[in-house]
Amino acid sequence: MKQFGSRTAITVSLFIFLTFFTIGPLITLVLTSFNGSNTGLFEGKFSLNVSSYISIFKTAYDLKAFWDTLILSLGVSTLSLAISLPVSYGLSWTDMPLKKFIRTTQMMGLGIPGFIVSLVMIVFTGSIFRSDLHVHTFWGLLVALSLSSVPFQVLYSTLSFERLDYRLIEAAKANGIGSLRTLFMVTIPLLIPGIMSGFIVVFLLTTGSLSVPLLLAPPSFPLLAPLAYSELLSFFNWSLASSDLMLIFLVNIVAVLFYVRLSKRIPKTVSGKGFRTRRNSSRLVRYGLVAYSLIFVAIFLGEIFIVGGYAFGKRWAGTPLPSGFTVSYFTSGLSLYQFSPFSTILMGSGAGIIAVLLTLSITYGNRTGSVGGSTYMNFLILTVFSLSNTIIGISYLSMFSNQATGFLINSVPVVLLLGYIFARLGYAANSVRLSVDSLSDSIIQSSRLMVSQDRSPFFRVILPLVLPGLLEGFLLVFVRSAIDYGSTVFLAPISWTTLSLSSYSFIITGELGQGAALSLIILAITMPVSYYLYRLRSRNTV
Repeated sequence: MKQFGSRTAITVSLFIFLTFFTIGPLITLVLTSFNGSNTGLFEGKFSLNVSSYISIFKTAYDLKAFWDTLILSLGVSTLSLAISLPVSYGLSWTDMPLKKFIRTTQMMGLGIPGFIVSLVMIVFTGSIFRSDLHVHTFWGLLVALSLSSVPFQVLYSTLSFERLDYRLIEAAKANGIGSLRTLFMVTIPLLIPGIMSGFIVVFLLTTGSLSVPLLLAPPSFPLLAPLAYSELLSFFNWSLASSDLMLIFLVNIVAVLFYVRLSKRIPKTVSGKGFRTRRNSSRLVRYGLVAYSLIFVAIFLGEIFIVGGYAFGKRWAGTPLPSGFTVSYFTSGLSLYQFSPFSTILMGSGAGIIAVLLTLSITYGNRTGSVGGSTYMNFLILTVFSLSNTIIGISYLSMFSNQATGFLINSVPVVLLLGYIFARLGYAANSVRLSVDSLSDSIIQSSRLMVSQDRSPFFRVILPLVLPGLLEGFLLVFVRSAIDYGSTVFLAPISWTTLSLSSYSFIITGELGQGAALSLIILAITMPVSYYLYRLRSRNTV
């Protein structure tokens, strides 16, 4: 009876905590969109006024923003997937040279935010080569977002290829099924879940993208997230901004539910690492794929070179290399935002630690029976996946922007930390769940018998086994928090300005040298972490 009471208390506590910070902001967003003002969740006011939603679908510009958001998101997801598939195939199913180098650079690319890719495109076409090519177009926007999304697609597609059990393909051929039918009836259905995971993740990131569209999107191509940003910060129109974000959320939740339904309809005959992958030994294929992959490695290295050259060079205009050397951009940039590197590291680390501990308590608790309600917990995490950074930023701002809790935004970075945690709870949950699920029931039972009663079996046996998954979840949350702009711009106190916010503020005002300098500091933080993440995954998949 005592054990049942303890289980109930823990479960209820987690339910309340997760529901409050996941469903609460969404309820606040709905209330604000209907009330016409920022009444928030704590005000207790509600009125059913749908004028803002009617305005969106009656105003041609707002309606165009809705369709343009869908077009861009589908375009970026499709283009980045098309780019990544040959790279993933080469890394998984061939013995092409330089595989470790190519995989490392792709993994480190997770730490490069989209606005830095935009900065590189602006500098490359405008200052360095004085090109007539304009990047402030739909095509420039599509390329910038696709290049920044390729590392995600490569990550998910490569895992999908590596987990495919080639025995199933051989069995199909042994039963007289031709190569083409085997491709469409066996290979592609087995690859789709992993490939679609990357596609959906990129789609969700693009629908709520804010920093890149603010830099590159032309006025003729409006998007919902920048529209909500301008409605709130320029006109203080809480109702219309919240309505725009609710449309993004509805689009995202439909995309997630479509993926869940698709995954259930596809027979999951294989899990874990694939058995005996057959390598394509064709020299033409191997060297063709390595040449193709190196193109994107060169783009990745070129981005770092251009950011570094613009940060350290006195002048770079119309020449292949910058002229002179200076650190003045660093000193002037950091003189305004001295605390930004520490703020970035502290907020990212705090979010990573709390997100991992939270998901570990849920996942391990569900596994051992000490925490119930796994279905509801999974529903909340599914909801989190549908929340973009911009939705998190504005909904949390609306929820806590009142006399009682306003200091949690204006004075201390509590709400910023919470936004980081819940915006990336899905990343932590995925890594931790895979690690905990890899434990067999016999290991969990044996740990309780082998360890003496005065010591905890969890810390002595279980924790060392799941530690790699916990580290992976922490690193993913840290990297994605360190490069976040969409929620940071709404939730960060002035004294806690992060590197992404300070770097972007220079870029948007045309001070590209200072923007490049602070961007280089971001890369100096995130890229080593991304490299360690790659090393960690490599050891776990051997």
